[in-house]
Amino acid sequence: MLQGSPVSPILFLLYVRGLLAKQGFQLSYIDDFSILVALGSARKNCRLLKEITLELFQEATLQQAPFNHSKTELIHFSRKRETPTDPVILPGLTVRPSAIVRWLGIWLDSKLSFKAHIEKRLNLAIAAFYRAQRLQKGLGFRALRQLYRACVTTIADYEAPV
Repeated sequence: MLQGSPVSPILFLLYVRGLLAKQGFQLSYIDDFSILVALGSARKNCRLLKEITLELFQEATLQQAPFNHSKTELIHFSRKRETPTDPVILPGLTVRPSAIVRWLGIWLDSKLSFKAHIEKRLNLAIAAFYRAQRLQKGLGFRALRQLYRACVTTIADYEAPV
């Protein structure tokens, strides 16, 4: 299967359909999986995540489509003042919770405040603004406005409705 080919996502989905049929597994985007559990405590969540992940890793190995363990991330979403720090312990891998994770281009924190996402998008937009500002000497007002709207606001507004 060639990466970048228009049929790659379709072939991948056909190849891993057995994995996706399992309860608790969710396909996020093409080949990015997410597993979501919501129980009464972080310890129970971690226990269930471990069971699901072990089953998922075994199935993936049987289908010769192993996961990249270095890309495995964990985040606990909680309304409590202190965020749980319980890790998920797998054979040969301990996944510790992160304060923020990037999921499909959106930075999520444990309180779902989106402060990290806004900060990162704002920094990218400011950098784009400064790059566009260097071009302004040879551009008229309309061209500069079009450049600003195309390059700066699109970066700053990415996933703003979320």
